[in-house]
Amino acid sequence: MRITKVYTRTGDAGKTRLAGGQPVWKDSLRVDAYGTIDELNASVGVVRVMNADVVVIPGSKNTLADLSSIREKGFVPALESHLHQRRELIGICGGYQMLGQNISDPYAVE
Repeated sequence: MRITKVYTRTGDAGKTRLAGGQPVWKDSLRVDAYGTIDELNASVGVVRVMNADVVVIPGSKNTLADLSSIREKGFVPALESHLHQRRELIGICGGYQMLGQNISDPYAVE
């Protein structure tokens, strides 16, 4: 699944807010650096999954977006390898839903 549109209903005029609340341009070096660090963290996470005895996918407040992130950041091949080595993979709540073949949300609760 790939999320192609996200609506906040507030408009952004090309800006985003950092953790402290200050607005910055989305193409600023600071925002780019955050993205680079996020990608690095994802790579470290994949390596950790490959070496773990047990992987737990926790519950999530946004299961569909988190599942998309897991796929985009390259965790699926690492998780598949983990399972092929007969290691444990545990899903809790939304994490359990992510282990299925599809996620149904007929009432748009998600």
